[in-house]
Amino acid sequence: MLTERVTAFDPALRNALDQLHALAMRGDTAFATIEHSIVQQAYMPGTNDMFWVWGWILLALIAVTWIARPPFVAGRLAGAGR
Repeated sequence: MLTERVTAFDPALRNALDQLHALAMRGDTAFATIEHSIVQQAYMPGTNDMFWVWGWILLALIAVTWIARPPFVAGRLAGAGR
């Protein structure tokens, strides 16, 4: 999705390259800077997805813990009746 629009004819890419050329970045250095920016932007949705996954796992574990009957309650009740 992020790289679908990055072509040699994209005005935003041409503008970014012109700005990098104005900062004396030529050739591969300018393209490496753009690639680094794209990779950084790609990490963000992946990180968000991982937080969602871990959040659902945490909620499932909370539900399992809430529903599960602890084994030590039966022993304590039997000992209190003596």
